Amino acid sequence: MAEAGDDYFFQGEFSGNTATLGRCGLQIIAEGKNHFRGILLPGGLPGDGWNHAQRIEFVGVRGASKLHLTAGANSIDVGVGVAVLRDATGRQQGVLRRTVRTMIG
Repeated sequence: MAEAGDDYFFQGEFSGNTATLGRCGLQIIAEGKNHFRGILLPGGLPGDGWNHAQRIEFVGVRGASKLHLTAGANSIDVGVGVAVLRDATGRQQGVLRRTVRTMIG
């Protein structure tokens, strides 16, 4: 993990509700050198509500204290443990919180 640097802390899964898409999951993937990809999954995370019908891909670069992802005019700002979705006007559409899933059995 040490070789992943600060990018490691932004990578992970988030879950919550949005005004326009309802319940959503978000997977953030570090691609190296401060670059990231975010996959927004309407319905929830895989195995927890996502219907495999739709996914919205965001891309972005990490700043000093947050990660900013965009997909067209929409954006996601990721801080410590929380991701805030915004529409084209900058209006907040939802807050997703970091989640850590565990396997049972």
